[in-house]
Amino acid sequence: MRRSRSIGILVVLAVLGAASPGLAVTPRIAFSRGGDLFTIVPDGSGLRRITDGAAREHSPAWSPDRQRIAFISWDRAIVVVDADGGGRRTLFRVPSRYDSVDSLAWSPDGRRIAFSTTRTSGPRLETRDCGQIWWMWADGRNPHRIVWHEPHITGISWSPSGRRVAVGFEHQNMTVACGDDRPLGIAVVRSDGTRLHALGPTSATDPDWSPDGRWIAYRDWRRTCHICGELWVIRPDGSRNRVLVPVQAAEGGLRSPRYSPAGRRITALGRGIELFRAADGGRLRTVVRGDVTSLDW
Repeated sequence: MRRSRSIGILVVLAVLGAASPGLAVTPRIAFSRGGDLFTIVPDGSGLRRITDGAAREHSPAWSPDRQRIAFISWDRAIVVVDADGGGRRTLFRVPSRYDSVDSLAWSPDGRRIAFSTTRTSGPRLETRDCGQIWWMWADGRNPHRIVWHEPHITGISWSPSGRRVAVGFEHQNMTVACGDDRPLGIAVVRSDGTRLHALGPTSATDPDWSPDGRWIAYRDWRRTCHICGELWVIRPDGSRNRVLVPVQAAEGGLRSPRYSPAGRRITALGRGIELFRAADGGRLRTVVRGDVTSLDW
């Protein structure tokens, strides 16, 4: 009887550990550095290498169940691995007529993966730089474009419902605008590509939708310089636009904000991976120091 009772207690504790946020394992931050992918605990401990090769790999995107990481490889392929780096397989290789794959985002229900591509044409100094948004099923089936003939895309993020996507558009220097009447800055579009509309700030890039759906965080350089971005937030309807983390030009700027899965904290790239409170932008710590090129949480 005593042995059965002990087994029952262990089973209950295991169930509580899987269901209770207080007992659950802290979600790790995935990031790229030096062409490889790593994960780390937000307190800076537990650094783990996920890929190790000569090819450049970037733009990690966690699956909602935290079991897999999708990323972009040097040969325009979208690849997925298990959270420990095993089980690697290619989902889709973007056709060679597209110059690059630039952004990646897993839908909240885990069924779809959105990504952006760039296609350029024309001679040097007259190059047209056009961005496209795609999504495919998470097993790589049916990749198709939902938005095209738009300016260069600086980031994509699904709404928590999965019905809309936030997109960053930016005109690149030394190129010709791809459609003079197209929106710049942060825009929102339905997942079928309809009802694309800009939210307002034209210097905005790198959007990330908060888990509760109330805010979109983004990088903006309107008060500093193009390489000295600050973190801002805006409502999905374009209201209540405000600075979250102000940055002096001498500090080098911040980019690529990403909310934690619970939405209480936010990371950004600066002189490494920086961690802030999502409510007021208060700085918490530097998680990783050095050159980090992309991240997801």
